Amino acid sequence: MPLIAALFISVAVAGEDPKVVNPIWVSAPTATAADYPRFAAIIRAEGHVVVQCEALPTGALSACTAMSEKPADLGFGREAVRVVQRGVLAPRTGDGTSEPSRIQVRLPFHMPARTRSTKPDPWTGPEPTAGQQASAQRWAIRATSRRPLLARFGLEDLPPDRRAVVTEWIGELYPDRQKTQAIFTVAAARLLAEVGLPEMPPTRPLDEETWSRRFAAASADQFDRHAADAELRRRYCARYECAPGL
Repeated sequence: MPLIAALFISVAVAGEDPKVVNPIWVSAPTATAADYPRFAAIIRAEGHVVVQCEALPTGALSACTAMSEKPADLGFGREAVRVVQRGVLAPRTGDGTSEPSRIQVRLPFHMPARTRSTKPDPWTGPEPTAGQQASAQRWAIRATSRRPLLARFGLEDLPPDRRAVVTEWIGELYPDRQKTQAIFTVAAARLLAEVGLPEMPPTRPLDEETWSRRFAAASADQFDRHAADAELRRRYCARYECAPGL
């Protein structure tokens, strides 16, 4: 699922002495899609966090904490601290001498606009053989048994009572293990047919990014994940805080 974590950073330091030069970024922290909390990304929640750090004379950041986060309990605070700590500052100086300071950084988390057709595109590639289907089924059984199905949703930041409610919704909206195995079987068999392999090799026949993209395309007509994600968002936002506010 393509994501963009657009994290715009500003530094605020108290001090009005004209001899004092406040810190500036030498290497601003760079956010990646991996920095967006998983469950927040699934329900397309946006947020913002204020992180406070000690800026050392070396330019490194220490003792960073999330002072506030909106909305709470979705992991934005944890991820914001991780992002900020990757940055390096030109330290605050007084009379040309580096000195420690305290900074605050405000990071908004934004989702990119989603563009796709109303209905998933049907599969138009080659049809797999019986051998490819059998090999894909064996792979699907192994793939779906490696970790709990709930692991992909990243619910660890939710309070226990909220996690229980969301877990029940997921059970209603998303395929169980047996159905997931069937979906994986169809998608993997189609990919084997597309790349011309008789069976699934020990390692994935494509690089991770290409595999994920083509696997999603090969399984799109088996389960409408976008529709399930949208309904999960609707339920969550109707019951809990889902927007960052001011």
